[in-house]
Amino acid sequence: MKKILAVVLSLVLMLSSFALLASAVQYNDIPCVIVPGIGQSRAWLVDENGEYVLNDSGEKIHCFPGNFDVQKILSDVAAPLATSVATQSDAGLSEALCASLEKAFEMNKTDDNAVPCGLVNVETYPHSLAECTDEQRQYIFDCIPMQRMGETIGFENMYYYAYNSFGNAIDMINGLYDFIQMVKQQTGKDKVNIIPISMGGALFNGLMDLHPEVANDLHRIIFVVPALNGSLIVSDIFERELAFLDADYLYSDFFDGILGESNASLIEVAIRVLPKDVLMSVLNNAVDMLIEKVFANCTGLWMLVPNNHYSKCVKNVLSDKSKAEVKRQTDIYHNAQSNSNKNILKFKSQGVEIFDVLGYDVPLYNVGNSWNSENADGVIHTFSTSIGAKMANVGETLPKDYKQQNPYCKPVKPVGFFERLMGAPSNTVVQCSDPSHNHISPDRVVDASTGLLPDHTFYFDNQPHATANQNDIIMKLCCELVETDRIKDVFTDENYPQFNVGRATKDLREKLLPAAEGVDTSALSEADRNELEQAVNDANAMLSRTIAVEGEAPAVEQRLRSILEKVGAVEAQGSALDSISPMVKLISNTLLEVGGANGFSDIPQELISKITGGNGEENPSENTDNGNSAQPANNTPAVTPTNTSTGTIPSGTAANNPKTTGDVSTGIYVSVAAFAAFSALATYKLKKKKEE
Repeated sequence: MKKILAVVLSLVLMLSSFALLASAVQYNDIPCVIVPGIGQSRAWLVDENGEYVLNDSGEKIHCFPGNFDVQKILSDVAAPLATSVATQSDAGLSEALCASLEKAFEMNKTDDNAVPCGLVNVETYPHSLAECTDEQRQYIFDCIPMQRMGETIGFENMYYYAYNSFGNAIDMINGLYDFIQMVKQQTGKDKVNIIPISMGGALFNGLMDLHPEVANDLHRIIFVVPALNGSLIVSDIFERELAFLDADYLYSDFFDGILGESNASLIEVAIRVLPKDVLMSVLNNAVDMLIEKVFANCTGLWMLVPNNHYSKCVKNVLSDKSKAEVKRQTDIYHNAQSNSNKNILKFKSQGVEIFDVLGYDVPLYNVGNSWNSENADGVIHTFSTSIGAKMANVGETLPKDYKQQNPYCKPVKPVGFFERLMGAPSNTVVQCSDPSHNHISPDRVVDASTGLLPDHTFYFDNQPHATANQNDIIMKLCCELVETDRIKDVFTDENYPQFNVGRATKDLREKLLPAAEGVDTSALSEADRNELEQAVNDANAMLSRTIAVEGEAPAVEQRLRSILEKVGAVEAQGSALDSISPMVKLISNTLLEVGGANGFSDIPQELISKITGGNGEENPSENTDNGNSAQPANNTPAVTPTNTSTGTIPSGTAANNPKTTGDVSTGIYVSVAAFAAFSALATYKLKKKKEE
């Protein structure tokens, strides 16, 4: 009887083992090619002999976006800046700054034949990540943290296509095609998965159009924050629609959006050492130089010009006959970009599975005047990343009576035999499997039914472009889509819904939690020990979930950081400027209230104008332009940016700015008091520093 029982138990164990094996996830062994975004490939400065150029610290010099030696630039402009301040004129400052910036970008210049002429060596990886050095893998995973993929499909099946972000567009596109063929040859596989990220999406536009046969080589495409229709920031540059060329905006709100309030206020005060007209002239000259000598011929950068802005940008920058070859090549890419939607659907009809992952509801960096014109992820407008989805602007919602449009749920017209013969996909417009699906985001900002791939596009609210790679959920989703074919669309897995919330957890995962593990809890008080334990538990619980909650990640991170700072496990955050920031902000606001958008030497005249009710000129009727906005070199008036959420002029501009109105005498007294307090505080800080 015991023998029979033993045999039965053995059979049960064997069957259980088989069941476990059968239920285990079976990962693909399909190779994956990652096409990174702008600046995520290392391009090193070399000399005429191909040897690496080293900086003063003996390190190789990275060429993106240029060789910015701040001390060298300051040294170059110090003398003319001092003279310009002393004479209150442009005493060679424009020339010195332009020369210094041109030298910093020297390695990224392109000639009139669209050939990069800098001495740059791109660090490429003509092999899998398994053959990369530990340092190379660390760099790649710092850019694209998808280590998990290597643990599932194998590092031997992971590849990283590196390219020069300032390179030639057609060369980069052809290089990507050759890279895919190399991967197939090395792995012996007939298909690859590909993840085009950011600028990688723009590259993929060219790949589809110049090498349509590559569809046969692809299993899945996972776009991540793709620049499929460029970025409005780039068209603003070529069109000279730059926010900081508006003096009112420059002296008030511009630096807040770029640097944060503490640093911004200090710079807003510092730039007043030059008269406004001199400062704006210097900025305009620098912009002209960069566009003409660095950006104009770079066809890689032209890939990021939105399709509907291309003609105007060409007219502004490439109209000269000397630019004919550059324009010929940019026209080739523009044609590919114009065909992007058609090509995506054609690839899909040929069996390639395509997904898109993006963030939204983050205004563009306020570099250009388009910064608040439509929804974005901070770097790219979401019309580009979502492949055409209709969205309310940042901070707004779709109208209350809005209903999803469902343009891709039924064919607009049947595709005829001759159209299919010419290469049109048979299901050109039917991309939504069920018209009853709800594709309106819970916050009523997005109508995903209007994007080209309504059933295959994932949206993350309030997810900045720059930290998409720090969103652990996005990285997990990308890995899931590559590792198996389990997820078929946005409805497959409730743990990965179509609409999610953005977050950035890199510091939490890579700094704070490891620091918490190193704490000797036996040395803590009971209260601190309990708080640390609960903070760690909350962090791990949050990271285990793939559905984010608005505001949860910052709160969880701050709780853990606070207790770690308290017990001395991490340094307290903050800078030396934090203690004087309120004072500097007061000074900046007071100067703006009293003197408007002007330099220090302009302010007395501004005060006289306010006191007398005139404009301080002998012939006020002749002064038709009071100089509040800079005029670009092409005589196109600068455009005042509008507020992100309301479409109105920002609160920092003179047209609608409480900082620029009020009692003048009070402003003078406050200004004097603020300067006195600031001087006393600065003296005290210096004294304390010497004592230490």
